[in-house]
Amino acid sequence: MRPILLLRNSVLIALALLASVVPLARDLNLFDGFVTIAASAVALLIYAAADGLLANSPLLLKLIGR
Repeated sequence: MRPILLLRNSVLIALALLASVVPLARDLNLFDGFVTIAASAVALLIYAAADGLLANSPLLLKLIGR
């Protein structure tokens, strides 16, 4: 397994553990829902971009002449 995949998976595990921490109790409002959806969308886009770059790294290296 490649080291970059281990790093990516470690970061994902750390984020999952961070998300499982119980926060202080407070009422949620509409802005909280928007932030949750926006953050999820950004995380999904970053994951998809990183996955695409890792999957195509041999082609990208060939394209730049390495």
